[in-house]
Amino acid sequence: MTDLAAQNAAAAEAMTSRIVGPTILMGDGLYFDFEAPDADGMTIEDYAWGLVASNRFRGQSRCTQCAAPWHRMLYNVAQHCVLMVKAMYEDGQPLAAIYQGLMHESDEVAWGDIPGPAKQLFP
Repeated sequence: MTDLAAQNAAAAEAMTSRIVGPTILMGDGLYFDFEAPDADGMTIEDYAWGLVASNRFRGQSRCTQCAAPWHRMLYNVAQHCVLMVKAMYEDGQPLAAIYQGLMHESDEVAWGDIPGPAKQLFP
């Protein structure tokens, strides 16, 4: 367990009453407050788990290159980020840009996502 994760676990223990209201308990023990979002205490483990557990396109993905045509598959947000980083690295992008590519879905760790076509329906 990282130092930050241990600190988060201790803080969560001290703040158990915060579970009521618009908050979620992150895997490392930090309460994420949707009314006052702050990712300062979020660990890389929280980030990775949140994105691995969230599928792109609400889980409605098909593999067009699989043996069975149009075979269903899961394509999670973490995989999307890693594939982007791979493409950026192979394209010779600077490391700072590659890092931004890796972290570009940070808001989805706690908030989740709405499929792109549906986003245009929101003001």
